[in-house]
This record gives sequence, structure tokens and C-alpha cells, in this order.
Amino acid sequence: MKRGFPMPFRMKKMLTVMILSFAVFASAVSAADRKAPTQDPKQQALAAMRKASDFMMNTVSTRGGFLWLYSADLSERWGEIPARPSQIWVQGATNDTGEIFLDAWRATGDSTYLKYACRVADAMVAGQHPEGGWHYFIDFDMPGIQKYYGEIASKCWGWEEYYHYYGNCTFDDDTTSSAAQFLLHVYLETLDPSYRAPLLKALDFILRAQYPLGGWPQRYPLRYEFTHDGIPDYTHYYTFNDGVIPNCIFLLQEAWETLGDERCREAARRGMDFYLAAQGPEEQAGWSSQYDMNFQPAQARSYEPASYSTQVTALCIRELETFYKITGDRRYLRPIPLAIAWLERSVINTDPSK
Repeated sequence: MKRGFPMPFRMKKMLTVMILSFAVFASAVSAADRKAPTQDPKQQALAAMRKASDFMMNTVSTRGGFLWLYSADLSERWGEIPARPSQIWVQGATNDTGEIFLDAWRATGDSTYLKYACRVADAMVAGQHPEGGWHYFIDFDMPGIQKYYGEIASKCWGWEEYYHYYGNCTFDDDTTSSAAQFLLHVYLETLDPSYRAPLLKALDFILRAQYPLGGWPQRYPLRYEFTHDGIPDYTHYYTFNDGVIPNCIFLLQEAWETLGDERCREAARRGMDFYLAAQGPEEQAGWSSQYDMNFQPAQARSYEPASYSTQVTALCIRELETFYKITGDRRYLRPIPLAIAWLERSVINTDPSK
């Protein structure tokens, strides 16, 4: 995990959606306080949701995309780090907001929400890397990227993924996989061929990026160009950290279920088979955040030592259970007892009074 945060990114993503949903609810309550008590609460909520959505899309967004945070006057903008006015964040912002618009469309039948979701999808298509994936953010002023990295991104201590601009795509923090998943959902709702082509391009990219043994690197196309502070370039390692491998697997599984592409099903199974191969020995039967090309736990960022991780192990157990429920294949349950035993042996404090 980055910077020692105890919250997995998928939980951060859920929290983002919860916060946005709560904002809509709070707006509805505020509106209710100002209106006659006889007004239909459902209509109040719908009006507040529509008002919030119109504001976000027509005032806040940049070409249909979003950042994480905005000051009240919109003069300051942040993704995971300070953002330029020409940027939108793929990681944890734009796709999540697009999915909310799709949820609103499905719940209300109001075509405005579908139109807004399509505007978000158009922004994602415009920022798709020529190879088929996405970077953490999309910048609609590409000539300014190198200056931005030199003056801002590389100065953000602890955010080592921004120390160097590779010019490639990332699977870190559900970036490429969530973008592809959102395009999949928009295409399934609209059957618009203008979304099918970039969706298939993204799926082909994810399939191409998979290693023969089933895992995925943090970034692709592969680069080996940024060694710093005595640490090798870790971006080509097999990576569980921040959901790289599981997010690719479950996206491909969904793509197979909805599009029927057998390649996606085979790649998802091969990805889950990687869990079986990557589990540590019996005395440490967990999983590491990332593995080098010799299949050994490896260091990534300077604060992510080579180790077996209790957090990653707990997530791997959950993902193995989920894939078993999908496939009925009991092979995916076999690693779990040894992993649980290792977690139980790893407890630091066993005194319930402390």
C-alpha cells in the first residue's frame, strides 16, 4: 500500500462513491428543509440529484472528466496530487462519476444521466493511450506534461509513482481496468459502436500485457528506465499491490460474461492460477505485494519492502473465494487454509486486555 495507508484502493473507491452519494442525499435533505413539508420526498431527492449532477457536469467537469477535489471557487484542483486545469483523473474520479450517472439512468430512466455518462465516456476515449490503456490522469494539454512532472509531480514526496513520467499506461489503483470496465458498461447500455472500438482496444491491451504465467505488471508497455535511490524500476514486476492483478481478472471475467470473448475467460483463469503459483512456502503461506522475475517477493516503492503482506494475503483469500463462487473450481480454495494459518501465527498482540 502507498504511504502506509491502511485502506485498500478498492475501499477508497467505494468511499468516494459513498461520499458523492451522501452529498446528493445531504442536498436533498437541505432542499427538504427549505420546502413545504407536504412536498413528495422522492421528488425532492430526484430534484436534488439532478441539480447536483447538472452542476458537476456543466460547471465542474473538464470536457466531461473530473478530479478528486475542488476548492469552493474551483481555483484549486487536485487528483491524487495537485492538478492542472487541463487535467482529469482516471484513477478514482472520472470513471466512478460516470458509473454514478449510469446508476442514476438505470434508477430513474432520465436520459440526461445517460447523456452525462456518455460525455464521461467521450472524455475517456479522448484520453486513451495509443496502446489501449490509460495513465493515472488525462491531460488535454500534452505539451505541458514534462514541465508538470518536473515542477509539481516529482516534488510530491512519498508519491513515487509520480517521480518519473514513463509515457505508458498503468494498472495501479484500478486505473486502466476501471476505465475499460466503464466503457464496457456504457457500451452495454447504448450499443453505440463508437464505444465498442475503444473498449475492444482496451481489452486487447490488457490481454497483451498479461505475463505468460498469468500475472500483470504495474505498468505497460514495459519500461526499465527509472532506477532511483538504489531501487530497481519496479513497474514491470508481477503486482498484486493496489489491485493490479485482481482488477484485471474480474474485468476480463465480466467481459467474457457480457461479450462472450473466450480469450477473456481463459486469461481470467490464467490470472487466478497465478495466485496458486505465487503463494509463499508453508511457513509463510501468504502473498507478496509484488514479485520479481525470479518469482521472489520484491521491493517496489522505497517504503514497500520485499515481504509477504498480511493485507494482500487477506485480499487474495477473498478473491480466491470469489473466483471459486464464479467457477465452482475447488482448486481456488486449496491455498486458503495455509494462508489463514499463517495469518493466525502472525498476530502480534494476543492479550485481549491490551
